Amino acid sequence: MSKGLDVYAVVLPGLEEIAACELLQLGARDAVCDTGGVTFRASPDAIMRVGLRARTVTRVLLRLSSFNARSINEMVRKARRIDWARYVQGRSWRLHVSTHRSRLWHSGRIADALNNLLSDFQGDGSGGAVDIFVRLDRDRCQLSLCASHLRMDRRGYRIEPGPAPMRESLASALLYWSGWQPGRRLWVPMCGSGTLAIEAAQIDLHASLDIQKPLPCVGWPGFSERRWRRVCERAKAMQRKKLGSEIAASDLREDMIVLARHNAERAGVEADISWVCCDFFSLTPDGHPGWLVLNPPYGRRMGEDIHVLYHRIGMQLKCLFSDWSVLVVTPDAGCERALGRAPSRRLRFRHGGRWVHALMFEPI
Repeated sequence: MSKGLDVYAVVLPGLEEIAACELLQLGARDAVCDTGGVTFRASPDAIMRVGLRARTVTRVLLRLSSFNARSINEMVRKARRIDWARYVQGRSWRLHVSTHRSRLWHSGRIADALNNLLSDFQGDGSGGAVDIFVRLDRDRCQLSLCASHLRMDRRGYRIEPGPAPMRESLASALLYWSGWQPGRRLWVPMCGSGTLAIEAAQIDLHASLDIQKPLPCVGWPGFSERRWRRVCERAKAMQRKKLGSEIAASDLREDMIVLARHNAERAGVEADISWVCCDFFSLTPDGHPGWLVLNPPYGRRMGEDIHVLYHRIGMQLKCLFSDWSVLVVTPDAGCERALGRAPSRRLRFRHGGRWVHALMFEPI
């Protein structure tokens, strides 16, 4: 236990290094980035902190066992060595099976075999559900339990997503990557459903993801309810009641502002954000410079030539926001060229089923 438990955090491809930094701040150790995730070691307390406070992670998996398996019988025999009663006794469970380049290729047969193995421990589900992940790759079987809520990137406030919404975890990751910090001015034009502004406000307030709902890992060996209460109490003590940043969000469409405000209200930050219905190209910034974060519409969200839009954005940034720190999401190299300015750094990540870039422009 002193060396920590083996854990894997699932993240959007491209955000691994950002997530690793956040995990280390929350008490993880020996973080190693992999495509679409981060492996690390952590104590039960640190794992619960991650499940409660990590904003860039999709889910957290506790590694149970890894072994070679070339047949169903071999897999079941080795899986039986795990003391399953300590994790699933009295609970229901859901199996998530994936297999790649392995002799065991039929996910249905794998699930049936493991369900039969676990049937002796089945309860009435009153203890909650456990998500069990089974991954086979090149005949190597990895068994893991989901220690966090299954979708940490779905905070619950975005019931009205709007067109082409940005994942909450991606919004937080982009804010971290941009260098924005609480206490600094932030403006989010073309805000859509408001995710970027809402995540910024919750970061500023040190808000936890869902402090009212115990994590699935509570009750496992080492994850006592006493430990969980302690982690929650510390998280509550860190939360702020008042925003330390000036955060504003705007959009050309009034219906999007209404939608974004509804989402922010569910997130508890509607009053902390200044909401303006206006055209980005008709406004002149006032006051001191800050951070400008732009996720312009593209793909199916666009009616006009997308390169024309990005050219107009580039001209606006050059004329009025040269002394601001600016992040712009771009779907392709043509849009980047249309901006007319070379970024100081770029981040490549998956969003909406495609690879896109975030470009960072430092003040001139």
